[in-house]
Amino acid sequence: MRSKNSCQSTILKFQNANFVSLRNFSNKIEAINSLIATIEAKSELQAHILKLNFTLKKLGLIAEQSKKCE
Repeated sequence: MRSKNSCQSTILKFQNANFVSLRNFSNKIEAINSLIATIEAKSELQAHILKLNFTLKKLGLIAEQSKKCE
């Protein structure tokens, strides 16, 4: 039969291993959330770029039409 100290030691080792595992899991979740935020920001930036490109094309067409009218 194991002594009480031996059992407590085993329980502490198990709890420490679980804590380390949980901390690693938490770090992975933080990294994933950071990556998601980066992807979302990139998507927003791409949407703004597309909007600006469209606006520039419209301005270019307006400028061409103005030159033709002169």
